[in-house]
Amino acid sequence: MLQEVSNILSRNFKSDYSTIKTLLSECIQNINEVYTNKQSTVFRACDIAERYKFSFYDCLIVAAALESGCRLLYSEDLQHNQQIEHALTIVNPYI
Repeated sequence: MLQEVSNILSRNFKSDYSTIKTLLSECIQNINEVYTNKQSTVFRACDIAERYKFSFYDCLIVAAALESGCRLLYSEDLQHNQQIEHALTIVNPYI
């Protein structure tokens, strides 16, 4: 998700990378653990992409959420209330 925040800040808000790094540092201070994608995450993302037809980038986020034991994933890009592998529910925060 940190990469998605960086992408949105630079692309949509035209933030410079110095500002982005500062904001990310502040976010990370409030997080107990930062999840790093592994080979298993990428392979699981491939399986999710094949089954659910999401973009691969979205599948990486979903796979990481599943591997981290998340039960909710907030996304405006995926279908609201969709269940993934009977373990993760997609929630559109704008609905």
